[in-house]
Amino acid sequence: MKWMVYGLLLANLAVLAWSFRSAPPEPVVQSAPADAETLVLLKEPGPEPGEVEAIPEPDHAQPEPVAVEPQRLCWGLGPFAKRAQGRTAVELLSKQGITAGVQTVGLPDLEGHWVLLPPFSSRGAARDAIDELKAKGIKDYFLVATGEMKNAVSLGVFSRPETAARRVQDLRERGLEPQVEPVPLPQREYWLDLGAAETDVATVERALGLLAADFPEVNWLQHPCGQ
Repeated sequence: MKWMVYGLLLANLAVLAWSFRSAPPEPVVQSAPADAETLVLLKEPGPEPGEVEAIPEPDHAQPEPVAVEPQRLCWGLGPFAKRAQGRTAVELLSKQGITAGVQTVGLPDLEGHWVLLPPFSSRGAARDAIDELKAKGIKDYFLVATGEMKNAVSLGVFSRPETAARRVQDLRERGLEPQVEPVPLPQREYWLDLGAAETDVATVERALGLLAADFPEVNWLQHPCGQ
């Protein structure tokens, strides 16, 4: 019996020794002393908080200044309502040794009023209508040969509506039924070009004096040459 107790005790001691040998050792945590300094990683010096690091601007070469030639100015005299008036003025100045040319200046279109007999079914029917106009003593007409109003008979284009209304009234009194259509009227005026700004003011004033009797409304201006 005593030997049995000794055997059990030896077996327990063997199992206890085996468990200590097979268990992994626990890691040892070393605490730093209270008065030890904290390790700080070294890095490149940066801006202080609240500061923005300035980024150098690229070195761009400044372009060389371009020399701009001053715009040449020319003298103009006008306006003239008709090209023929401008040509007459050119002849007057030419006799006094002043050279000038006539320039056309476009203006915004006006709305015109076209009085006409609506398009007929054929060219022959339109010519019959023209014969009727002749018989009634009506003048100033022409036959429209092309376009949307082909075979219509035009009876005049007027810039003022009251003038067109009088024409319509006269035609109706003669037994016709004309109609009025809006149409754009190109507007132009004419100026005399005296050339570049080298023309002295005295020459311009002399030209105005020469034209004052026949064209009292004419004045002068300066404008970019070629425009």
